[in-house]
Amino acid sequence: MKRTVRIITILFLLIAFAGVSFWLLSNGQAYPKKIGEALWSYIHSVPPKVLELQGNVEVRVVRLGFELSGRISQMLAEEGDKVTPGQLMAKLEPEYFEDAIRQTEASLGARKAELLKLKNGARPEEIEQAKANTLAAQVAFMHSQKQFKRTQNLVTSGVVSQEVFDNAKAARDQAEARLKAAEATQRLVELGPRKEDKARARAMVEETEARLAGARRRLADTQLHSPVGGIIQTKVREAGDFVNIGEPVYIVSITDPVWIRAYVNEVDLGKIRPGMKALWCVQMPGNHLMVR
Repeated sequence: MKRTVRIITILFLLIAFAGVSFWLLSNGQAYPKKIGEALWSYIHSVPPKVLELQGNVEVRVVRLGFELSGRISQMLAEEGDKVTPGQLMAKLEPEYFEDAIRQTEASLGARKAELLKLKNGARPEEIEQAKANTLAAQVAFMHSQKQFKRTQNLVTSGVVSQEVFDNAKAARDQAEARLKAAEATQRLVELGPRKEDKARARAMVEETEARLAGARRRLADTQLHSPVGGIIQTKVREAGDFVNIGEPVYIVSITDPVWIRAYVNEVDLGKIRPGMKALWCVQMPGNHLMVR
């Protein structure tokens, strides 16, 4: 009996629904469109279900260390501190590196002066001095030449000995050699330095400039800056410790961006789609609670 009543009720509702639909259509109203809009509005008015997932924060760390060896003079951060990219974290004693810079700067000054000297060539006074030396050598040679000829005539007649003649000849030869040397020196002074000498001096200046740049870079490396932002997880060293190249001084946990590995049940996979927003809450080192 109850089943019959239920069937009659359903049929009555269907007939009523059909009649109302026919009436709306006959009066020019877009009933199907309004029904669809009503259903769409209803669907979006229902608050979505929250899918709660459990997961682990993927801790990514950076080990900060100096790029050279030395003794730590200052440690400027403690465990649990928040750091920003570029923040100064620690310092090494800089005295040795400053001395290297001063030494290289002095060497560079000497190299530049030598190069400038070669570029400018001989001064007018130096050229005049070379000419004077050549003239003096010419006078000495002419005098020794006359003395040699006079002795040569005397030795033929037997007035002087062969030894005196030999000494006159040796003096003449020495004067001639000094004259040739003075003339060669004068030509070199007038011509100036060779291109090869200038190129060598220029290369030595560039080599010293490169050493100076390296010394300044090593001095800058006595200051340790954090390349990333995050939270200091571990303070490995203290002021006064001697560290070698690359030895960790701080260990920093990266906090931005944070990666979380969560697992979704198979039955909930259909609820996940790319671009969905998520709210996460995580406990960070140092009792920092982060919610996003």
